[in-house]
Amino acid sequence: MRPEGEMLEVILRFAQEDDTILAVTMNGSRANGECVTDEYSDYDIQYLVRDIRPYIRDRSWIGHFGDVLILQEPDDWFSHPYDIDSQENYAFLVQFQDGNRIDFTFVNVRNLERFNAEEEPRRVLLCKDNGLRIRETLHAGAYWVKRPSKGEFDDAVNEFLWLSLYVLKGIHRQELSYAKSFLDHNEIDLLYTMVSWKIGCAHRFSVSAGKAYKNVTRYLTDGETERLGRVYSDGNFPRVYDSLLIAIDLFEEYALQVADALGYPLDRKQIESIKKYVRDRRPANA
Repeated sequence: MRPEGEMLEVILRFAQEDDTILAVTMNGSRANGECVTDEYSDYDIQYLVRDIRPYIRDRSWIGHFGDVLILQEPDDWFSHPYDIDSQENYAFLVQFQDGNRIDFTFVNVRNLERFNAEEEPRRVLLCKDNGLRIRETLHAGAYWVKRPSKGEFDDAVNEFLWLSLYVLKGIHRQELSYAKSFLDHNEIDLLYTMVSWKIGCAHRFSVSAGKAYKNVTRYLTDGETERLGRVYSDGNFPRVYDSLLIAIDLFEEYALQVADALGYPLDRKQIESIKKYVRDRRPANA
């Protein structure tokens, strides 16, 4: 795998040799001083140009960066085809055979004001046009956990408790995909949302939970991390049920901590009613 220095050299050389590219910027984890990067970290690169269309019509330029393993164009799906004359930003997400990944975004300079309004960290790697005023920021505040309003907090609690009954129903019906879908994709996401708010409260909302909450365990004890891991069940219905109980207990604990820290009331009677309802309906084989 080519190291970062070599990759940045290739990225910049392409722009230097192409007169139609006016500037190069980088955002994402490699532009964020608070992130720990490794060989799997993407290069999120933006090329600022006056006309995006040539790069879409002829994709041979991608070969400059290496042998492609797989490529994705999220701005041009079957369900929402891209208007090539729109000059809206266009992205190529490219995984190369050597293990490196570059997410290229071509930005028309007519969209510079909107581009500059983005809050995430950005480094300017190259600017050929002194007239371009590209906003550079190395501050990671855009990624920090946001303080929830009372309404957001109440909705999260209500949704978690409501959807726990969907998991329970799927278990009793022996509908594995149904039960696992609501547990893994809804309940656990809401649990991690509450965990991230707890961490935010403890750190004055100046930390990042990371994409898919990947950073939260940095701020938890080993015991908390172990308990969180137990909410992930396999295809065994009794273990899905046990994971649901663990998730409810953890959610209650973290919701209490967040409510206390933010001064929000929490209907503990409602939570206890749901816990009792679920416990009273333990499946026969669990």
